[in-house]
Formats: sequence, structure tokens, C-alpha cells
Amino acid sequence: MANSNLVRYHVQSSIRAAIAESGGYKEEAERLRAQGNLRLVVMTEEELQELAQMLSYYPTRPPEVVYYELKAAIEDQVKTARRWIGSLTIKPYRAIPISKN
Repeated sequence: MANSNLVRYHVQSSIRAAIAESGGYKEEAERLRAQGNLRLVVMTEEELQELAQMLSYYPTRPPEVVYYELKAAIEDQVKTARRWIGSLTIKPYRAIPISKN
């Protein structure tokens, strides 16, 4: 199974969303989570299997169980897309002002 850039980016972005949320940056966390929802929806089967492998741990949560959990989460994200899709348009938090020159 090849290492997918999308899967690695998804995991890193999920961590960033958790950090933003714990830091009190609610809008940034919502935007990052909405992006994560969208990434899950568009992942290929191979990418989902790779993500399941990364998130699994034996013996209580093998990759097959995680894979089916991800598939269920994707179904839920598709059904609830109206709730989170608007968060994709929130402006990202900027810790350092960006020059407009």
C-alpha cells in the first residue's frame, strides 16, 4: 500500500483542527473540520484503507473495523453536508498579518 499525500495531509490537518479548537479558534477549527469532511468524501478506497491502517490498533480496533467506521462516517458526512459545507468559506485565521504590497 503506497503512502498517499492526501491521507498524510488529512491526518496532519485533523491535528491542526484539534489544536485550533483547543486554542479557542472556533471558526478556524470548523473550517479545518469541514475540509476534513470533504477529503473523506473524495478519498479512494485505497486511501481509506491506508487511513484505516494508520488509525487502527490491535487487538481491539483492527483496520477492517476502522475501515467500516470510516465508511459509516462518510455516509453521515454526505447526509449532513448542508450543516458543514458553509464552513469551507470561513476566512482562515492569520496569526501574522500578510502584507498587501
